[in-house]
Amino acid sequence: MPGASSWGQARGALHSQLTWLCAAFVLTGVVNTLLGPFLPEAIRKWQLSEAIAGLFFPSQFAAGMAGTLCFAWITARIGLNWCLSISLFFMAAGVATAAAGSARGALASVACWGFGLGLNIPAANSLAARSAPGGPEVRVTALNFAWGVGAALGPAILTRGFAEWSLGGPLIALAGVLLAASLAAVRLFPPGGLTDEAGRAEGGEAPPLRITLLAAALLFFYVGTESAFSGWLALAAGREYDFGIIASGLVLSVFWAAFIAVRGLVPVLLRYLRASLCVQGGMMMFMAGALLVIAGQRQAHVVCGAVLAGCGLGPVFPLVLSAFYRASGTSATGHISAVFAGSALGGACIPPLVGFFASATGSIRLGIAVVLAASVIVLFLRGRLMDRTSD
Repeated sequence: MPGASSWGQARGALHSQLTWLCAAFVLTGVVNTLLGPFLPEAIRKWQLSEAIAGLFFPSQFAAGMAGTLCFAWITARIGLNWCLSISLFFMAAGVATAAAGSARGALASVACWGFGLGLNIPAANSLAARSAPGGPEVRVTALNFAWGVGAALGPAILTRGFAEWSLGGPLIALAGVLLAASLAAVRLFPPGGLTDEAGRAEGGEAPPLRITLLAAALLFFYVGTESAFSGWLALAAGREYDFGIIASGLVLSVFWAAFIAVRGLVPVLLRYLRASLCVQGGMMMFMAGALLVIAGQRQAHVVCGAVLAGCGLGPVFPLVLSAFYRASGTSATGHISAVFAGSALGGACIPPLVGFFASATGSIRLGIAVVLAASVIVLFLRGRLMDRTSD
């Protein structure tokens, strides 16, 4: 039957696209968390204080917010496939030049890869939400699980690479892989192809403004919390707990390994728990882990804190995003851009506060305490958003 054959081919193409998206999103995870291993090396290379080093975070995330705000405009003119390709190109350019010059030049490079991330994350999530049969929870979680793989592997690989070859070599190698992925994106997602048609077929009315603002606010504080904790964890492990350079990177990798392990279990957790309860329990577990890092006395305490924090944060982002997608429909591109812009703004605002308080108090532990206040707000907004959407 020609119809059945065409449908089978369409399903196969959509599954192939989702598989490739997940593979490319591993690279997005590496770049998104690159400041973790990059920051200690930048401080040593350019003799930076914590307050100055903290400026790398707003450089990345403010540029990311700009990219997110441009996402709908760019996609409307050149399509999701070219938007995805361009995003990977910006990421490659920023990573390749980050160690080439001065600290100011590095700030510009970080902004460049941040702009790419701002385009890449909404583009990939929009494509994944419509790439294959099933609910958005499964598809978005699969994509963000891939992000977690990159976030878990990246710090360990790059920290060891920086120790062996300094900043330049590993960053150039990563940039080459990103450039290859940029070229592949155009071939795998033809203009006007299956993905765009699937998105129009799913459609859906735009969500109420209240839902959009709640989702943007929640992800503002969540992404700020995740970025601040992961971004400063390696430096805290080295300076406050006397871990060596490579061991500090491994502590960060332990955090991301726990993060990805629990994120991979999200489909199983949803069989027994509501999404909102998963988010609530996760944030409470994160707060317990952060307290261990802040108040711990031994190296084992910071490792256990990293595990608890990673396990707690793992399920939060995809479940919040899925709740918004379920309420909005995948065609509400402008509203999705606003939500991702809120998340990028959180990543720009909260991590520098950690650096500011660390410099003011002389303790990175006390700086990390900032994330506890943000976590309380995430818990409050979780009930306001998720009880109205996914449950």
